[in-house]
Amino acid sequence: MIYLRSISIPLSRYSTRENTGSNDYDALNLSLEKRYANRWSGRVSYSLSKSRGTAENQADKNTFQKLTDLNLDEFEGPSSVDRRHVLALNGRAEIPKTGGANLSATMRYMSGAPFSIFNSNIDVDQNGELNDPSPAGTYSGTAPDSMQGVQNDGGRNGAVGPDYFQLDLRAGWRRRIRGEQAIELFLDIFNVTNRANFDNPAGDERLPATFLVLNSLRGGGGFPRQAQSRPRDARAAPRTTRTARGSRTNPALGRAWGISGTDRKFPQPMSTCILCS
Repeated sequence: MIYLRSISIPLSRYSTRENTGSNDYDALNLSLEKRYANRWSGRVSYSLSKSRGTAENQADKNTFQKLTDLNLDEFEGPSSVDRRHVLALNGRAEIPKTGGANLSATMRYMSGAPFSIFNSNIDVDQNGELNDPSPAGTYSGTAPDSMQGVQNDGGRNGAVGPDYFQLDLRAGWRRRIRGEQAIELFLDIFNVTNRANFDNPAGDERLPATFLVLNSLRGGGGFPRQAQSRPRDARAAPRTTRTARGSRTNPALGRAWGISGTDRKFPQPMSTCILCS
């Protein structure tokens, strides 16, 4: 990782780049999938991870340097993209005796991302950078809509911001019209619980009006609960008949899939969770 090293000389300051930064990422990823059978399918994924170091991108500036000492041991801390827990669930089910109705859902959860708590009134190391981390402890904002009881471990990115949760649903109905033509009706509902997912708050104690205040929604304007519904034409999967030798189908349809003959295996219709991410 390339870092900017600041060097002070009379009446001026300039920076040089050095390959002195590093970052470590460790993770345990687990997933369990239920393939489509008996009219339903599902998948659950979980990630336990940790990202820590002294570098995230080449634009990083070491604000802990004092004179020619980089103080990388003080700059080391959790990465701003470190999400300790990430959980995703999705599934799809066909409702029997409805002529093609189905339900699908996606749920996503992420624990909060780290950020720094500091006081820009204080420059402990006298290096001209006004973001020296505040001591470890519990911090609370005084302005409306501010976070309360935030545990700060001290150092860079010692606090953790708000977590993230969103649930999306789809209800659909699909019907074959003729041949390979089908019609599909669906209703999508995004953010069913209408939860407000916030970005990390400002961490400067010098500004009580914004300190730990949750005023920035994830993605800019946030994503309030909303729904959409519309019909659409769809291409139906070709009908197949199971045999002891595999699948038999119309030779013309087989050629459309790049399969010749009638005794070769033919792609079976698959169910897909459209909302899965």
